[in-house]
Amino acid sequence: MDSHAFRGGGERAYASTSMLKMFNASPLTRALVVTAQVVMTPLLYVTYFVKPKMAHRFVGYLEETACENYANIINQVETPGTPLHEEWSTLPAP
Repeated sequence: MDSHAFRGGGERAYASTSMLKMFNASPLTRALVVTAQVVMTPLLYVTYFVKPKMAHRFVGYLEETACENYANIINQVETPGTPLHEEWSTLPAP
């Protein structure tokens, strides 16, 4: 369970960095992301203790969706002529 909490902390840090440096997120968007994290963390802990299989399926779904999104973002950044290429191709990696 400790390793999952550590990975979750890394994901939260990544989300915060992305919002601040790459997306210029508004205060409302930042507040919504933090609120979602505050609500989901205890909910997932409770789900894990009550129905671990369900929690693992949900986390697997999130990981699969994240991989698809990251691959799509990388493709957009590397493809000339796309809005993400124009905005992000010169940015250093976080």
